[in-house]
Amino acid sequence: MSAVEPQTWHYGLVARWWAEFNVDGPEIEYFRRFVEDGQPALDVACGTGRLLVPYLRAGLDVDGCDISPDMLAECRERATREGLHPPNLYAQATHELDLPRRYRTIVFCGGFGLGGHREHDVEGLRRLYEHLDPGGVLVLDNEVPYADAHLWG
Repeated sequence: MSAVEPQTWHYGLVARWWAEFNVDGPEIEYFRRFVEDGQPALDVACGTGRLLVPYLRAGLDVDGCDISPDMLAECRERATREGLHPPNLYAQATHELDLPRRYRTIVFCGGFGLGGHREHDVEGLRRLYEHLDPGGVLVLDNEVPYADAHLWG
């Protein structure tokens, strides 16, 4: 279990709402272009599976991780409802990431910096690097929402 303090905005009822209303967008196909057929990929901050489930539908080898067990439960249920093989899902904070495999591609869409602690973000990037295969790719969108965003240059 993660040592990160629970953040109530992504638990319970909100997880169910997020699954229903946070649906398809153009970024799904954009990020998909970086995931290679037959190569393992990780969807970081996968939430309810907005990216992960379409990738499973396409037959890709994708695992997911998120800090919210409730979001992951919604993701698993969504995949199961669609008749997809349930993905490997891990309830872990990015800065504590310790997964059993490495990945050719790691996609981090919409979650970087949400914890609000720069030191956690830096450690999270280090952990993601440790989980990449040699020559692997980290695809990350970057919106740093907290006050010291200027420190990222």
